[in-house]
Amino acid sequence: MLGLIIVISSHFLWAVVALSDKFVVEKSIRNPVAYGVLVNLFGVFALLLLPFQFEPLSGLEWIYAALSGATFTAGTIAFFSALDRGDVARVPPLVGGSTALFTALIAFLFFAKSYAPTQWFAILLLIAGIFFITAGHPRTKKSVHHITPAYIIVAALCFSFSSLFIDQLFTSAAFIPGFAFTRFFSALAALMLFLHPGLRRQIRKEIHRKRTKTERRAPFMKLLGAMANTLNALGISLIGAVTVNALAGLQYLIITPFSYALAKKLPTVYAPSTSIRARVYGGLGVLTIVAGLGLLSFFA
Repeated sequence: MLGLIIVISSHFLWAVVALSDKFVVEKSIRNPVAYGVLVNLFGVFALLLLPFQFEPLSGLEWIYAALSGATFTAGTIAFFSALDRGDVARVPPLVGGSTALFTALIAFLFFAKSYAPTQWFAILLLIAGIFFITAGHPRTKKSVHHITPAYIIVAALCFSFSSLFIDQLFTSAAFIPGFAFTRFFSALAALMLFLHPGLRRQIRKEIHRKRTKTERRAPFMKLLGAMANTLNALGISLIGAVTVNALAGLQYLIITPFSYALAKKLPTVYAPSTSIRARVYGGLGVLTIVAGLGLLSFFA
């Protein structure tokens, strides 16, 4: 039960951060790759956790940490690229649902993850709920950008592998060193991209640019993102990557009401659908997610 509470908290924070990220890539940093690199560079600060529990990793654990960190950075960049081109009401649930589906398939086929039949049914309900939600939103010019689906698939695959690699890492490594070194490799992957002259110039330009009052809140949102990332990893260490990713649909419950509120102030950035179709599918999605969450809670 503790694991579920931690994961629900992480998805709540992720939803709030996703709304902020949409504004940043739409109105502030116009290069989502530069934004993804900049965000992941701060992962190096996770090493500050090591004095609380320092245990060196073994040979295979180093590989899992490096692969998890690198794929997380790639997934973040792909996610921001999709968010830049798509609707905030569609992209996060689609990435979350695809990640959950890919994670379950990859875990079953290649990582030999086993769950009770009822748990698998709960996971499938959660995944179905996510796709019910996205099916209700009409396609706009942005949501059907010809590159957006490719970015969504790449982001989902990268996040799936990242979560499964760190899941494998936690089977033998302690949480703090495992998480800290994973974030270090994520920052290292971002640093390798930062060496590109064009990206470096873009990032420096954005850092020194005069910001609006809303944009100055971005560092606080990144702090929330770091907290969400930590809670997400802790949840994986407790209940596994498949279950954690299957709960991504909970983000919709936070994103939707915030999107309606923000649409009044920033209609060009946040434009959630108010159609009957969206409400019906959204309601079905919520009921399905609640049913799946209830089953998971019962068997937790």
